[in-house]
Amino acid sequence: MSFRNICQRIEQFNSERPVELQKIKYDKMKKDPFSFFRGSCHLFHEDWPVDAKINRAPELFICGDLHLENFGTYKGADTFGGRQVYFGINDFDEGMYASLTRDITRLAVSVLLVGEMLELEKVDRFALVTNLLHNYRQTLLTGHRQNLREAQGIVRDLLMKSTNRSRLDLLKKYLGDVNSDQLQEKEDKILTIADSQRELVLAVYSDWAKQQSKPDFYECLDIKQRLAGLGSLGVDRYLLLIAGKGKHQRYLLDLKEQPAASTSLWSNSSAQQVLMVQSLRQSPAPALLGELSIAFSASRAINQKSFTLRELQPSQDKITCDAENINRHDLQQLVQTVGQVTAWSHLQTDKLSEILNYAAGEEWCSIILEYATEYVQQVKADHQEFRLRQEFCH
Repeated sequence: MSFRNICQRIEQFNSERPVELQKIKYDKMKKDPFSFFRGSCHLFHEDWPVDAKINRAPELFICGDLHLENFGTYKGADTFGGRQVYFGINDFDEGMYASLTRDITRLAVSVLLVGEMLELEKVDRFALVTNLLHNYRQTLLTGHRQNLREAQGIVRDLLMKSTNRSRLDLLKKYLGDVNSDQLQEKEDKILTIADSQRELVLAVYSDWAKQQSKPDFYECLDIKQRLAGLGSLGVDRYLLLIAGKGKHQRYLLDLKEQPAASTSLWSNSSAQQVLMVQSLRQSPAPALLGELSIAFSASRAINQKSFTLRELQPSQDKITCDAENINRHDLQQLVQTVGQVTAWSHLQTDKLSEILNYAAGEEWCSIILEYATEYVQQVKADHQEFRLRQEFCH
């Protein structure tokens, strides 16, 4: 195997993130090849063969970081019938305009990695990906987009649990005492920030709040640093407690820096790109989606950063793909569901006839299976090199 400078590429990509948070991220990435894959999306896109057959597919705005743990439940801003809880793609930080095969191939790689983590036989892992591609293709060929509100197995259980979770449950999780005006600190999750940083974030947020139809609703009571996710761990991220209206009607907002995606031709802010892709691929998207720009100063230079602002929902949840939370049968049902959901997401486009013509062919499924199978071996080798380097350094 040729030397790929994996550690150098990862360190360069994460170089602007605080060193202490880099360490937390790297420790999580060491755990297993699937965790490494989740935390190094940029490697997947850097390695992507732009001149190969696998890339000759319709281009549209895609998720860009599609894997089994980037699906989950959320409450959409429905026009009719109230705000319903759906299951779908829930992370668009790497949203980009690219071949749709990048999405389904990255998802296929994740299925193989999770299957291996669950110690499934090789033939069973291949069967899972074949089933994924079959369901994806058959759903594309219908030409009809749907939203998933009902399902079977592990996805059904997640939808039921998420639907029954209340805002009071969410406030208890982050406040302890639901009447408190302060967020509760949690080691490696919710941290206090410096006063100067807090004042800067609060000033920009307050300007945004004043422009809303109900400024008092958005009065900020507290701000703390939030650590969450894996690929984005280390970017500037804040949890905001806002007043809301009435007793126990406080709300939580997630303010998250959006660096440029791994591959992007977007000329506007990265946050605008993320929100635009989310609105296309997660229709109906959640009600509160906004964008802020904050100018931080460092070493006498001004660093303008782009942020997305979202409501933290009690119905927001995802499936954790490890041996403690998912078994072989669960994985089979999950793979079938996410194949359909991904196809429905891709069908929300003005390139429907182009996608249908592409889906009618069959060669691309075997091309994706072959590439995904080979790339899994690359991920495992890269993870081994990365893990050894981390253990040697620390």
